[in-house]
Amino acid sequence: MDADTNFIREYGVSDKTFKVDALLVLSELTLAGADAEPNTQQMMSAIRKAIRPASEAEALTDAEALALALRVTMSLKQLGNAGAP
Repeated sequence: MDADTNFIREYGVSDKTFKVDALLVLSELTLAGADAEPNTQQMMSAIRKAIRPASEAEALTDAEALALALRVTMSLKQLGNAGAP
């Protein structure tokens, strides 16, 4: 895996799998001013904006979106991203 795709992964939640760019999630949170301590709504919004293809984001329930956002956040922290919420 090269550096350009290191943050693009498939994440599973429930019985679904979504392709997400974790850095795009972090970017969305930063643009929303929520990079330090995002609330639940900000996290769900960021994850929905980072799913590709975008049409697949519509299939997420709120609980699934939050679970997916938490998985992505944990992945960023494991990769050593100090800016991860």
